Amino acid sequence: MERFDPHIYAVGAASDGSLVLDLNTDYTFGVDQAVGGGIQQTFPTIVDTFYILSFDGGTWLAAGRDGTRHIEVVIDDTSHPFTVTNLTGTIVWTRFPLTFQATAPNTTVVFRNFDSPSQTFSLLDNVSVVPASVTEVASTGTAVPGGTGVFTAFPHSPAMSATRTAFLGLGSAGEAGVYSWDRAIPPDPVQPIADLTTAIPGGAGTFSGFTDVAVSGNLVSFMGTGVDQAGIYVNDVTIPPSPVKVADLTTAIPQGAGSFTGFTSVSTSRGHTAFLGLGNFGQAGIYLASVLTKVIAVGDTLAAKVVTELRLGRFGLDGNSLAFGATFADGSEGVFVAQVALYPFTGFFALVANLPVFNQVKVGQAIPVKFSLQGNQGLAIFAPGYPKSAQIACNSDALVSGIEPTVTAGGSSLSYNATTDQYTYVWKTDQAWAKTCRQLVLELQDGSLHRANFTFK
Repeated sequence: MERFDPHIYAVGAASDGSLVLDLNTDYTFGVDQAVGGGIQQTFPTIVDTFYILSFDGGTWLAAGRDGTRHIEVVIDDTSHPFTVTNLTGTIVWTRFPLTFQATAPNTTVVFRNFDSPSQTFSLLDNVSVVPASVTEVASTGTAVPGGTGVFTAFPHSPAMSATRTAFLGLGSAGEAGVYSWDRAIPPDPVQPIADLTTAIPGGAGTFSGFTDVAVSGNLVSFMGTGVDQAGIYVNDVTIPPSPVKVADLTTAIPQGAGSFTGFTSVSTSRGHTAFLGLGNFGQAGIYLASVLTKVIAVGDTLAAKVVTELRLGRFGLDGNSLAFGATFADGSEGVFVAQVALYPFTGFFALVANLPVFNQVKVGQAIPVKFSLQGNQGLAIFAPGYPKSAQIACNSDALVSGIEPTVTAGGSSLSYNATTDQYTYVWKTDQAWAKTCRQLVLELQDGSLHRANFTFK
């Protein structure tokens, strides 16, 4: 094990302070002296109390190492493996949480690594252990926000993503609604997302009830009802007023007959909302919002069998992956994962060639990068901090995540042309990149990554 300052080697910075630990450094003059390394600490704990262990793990690609780092955390003889992959020449840190319950007055936490020191750097920093706290968000007797009574019941289990909690609540003055609380903004009060006074988006009158809720980041999705109305709605808590309609009883069923007659579940993740919708004549399917599309429906063939029933949970959608259950005509069942995308990406178009080709360009040149998302999806299509670029070897087939935000050329770097149905991102390159190669990385709001390689003259 070694303690060192990353600045000395110009490979980045510690995540906390100036020094980091490398668990795997018994390497001298090209010869592995030992495999792996570790560190441990014992500290007082309260029996049966839950604690949260958090730490930063990091690595980088250099000196023949492969850019993959493994750390094993051992608590009470139970092993917990963690892995970080970073294919850039600068240290990237990933924060890992781990909850454990103390079984003795003293607990020992071990961090260790069994990799060959000639193949990987295994960095550790910013370790903390704190008691897990329990915070009351709302209870019977809590004043209903936007109402006159107090909460009397919570008819559905709450949903949580990162720091945000969403739940359905009923009140003593006849209230019913969808509510949200963010623990990252203390002392943030419970906020109403929609209640019986909220106008139904795309419908008539106000909501009369709510039956399910899902949350991801700042997005809260829910099933709401009105007089002869029902639908799936989504609310971005950072963009008032809302909510907006995803689908309701007037929405045509994609690749089906007629319009929806009901909805049974909803799930949300990042820019996605997925739901299970029903129709006449036994129609039932799982559908993805944004551009409303069918994922799978009863009657479809899956795994060479005919689907007769589908199940979707509120946590079924995670990024670009959608997990669901299916029952088949032969009585068998299965669990499946589908890869879904918010944007149907095609490109890149000329004059930018796709991987693995390296596009040769002059340094300082503004490069028009063109692609299509099958329609005008607006200009807020990139994930926060993207596009990015990173230097790579000129004979590399590595896929990087990017470390440097790009510099826009002119006042606006992104535009859409309705005639060609193409987006153009104008990338301003740097004179300092002469005689190097870089990979441009476009991450969209749905988490999909699209890359192109360039070599600079």
